Amino acid sequence: MNQGTEERLKEYSWHDCPVYSFKFDDNFSLDIDYILEWKLEKGNSYKYLIAPASLEFIEVTALKINIETSFVNGFEIDRIEYSNGTWGIYLQEGKIEFKAKDFLQKIRKDPIWKTNQFLSEIERN
Repeated sequence: MNQGTEERLKEYSWHDCPVYSFKFDDNFSLDIDYILEWKLEKGNSYKYLIAPASLEFIEVTALKINIETSFVNGFEIDRIEYSNGTWGIYLQEGKIEFKAKDFLQKIRKDPIWKTNQFLSEIERN
């Protein structure tokens, strides 16, 4: 892992971020809605600051995917962990595990406030 990656990893939380697609080449990329902020409103309801993003892992090897779902309408990240050279993307529907040298995330559009945890197709494009 590159220097500083573990420190950068602490700056992110991918909990409840929807995953729309995966891309495989030398890198492994996920198309997600990134939840930048959760804001508790009056009446114990939340608002979410969300933007479409690309989450990319660099020079991936030893990729293992174990996902099980009764229907496919997207996946949702529970958490992402790094330990001893191995990354784990824990989904509500399973797990993706691999080795990678680093990661980067690119926000593709200005974030907007929503009362749910995902963007519509129009909001994403």
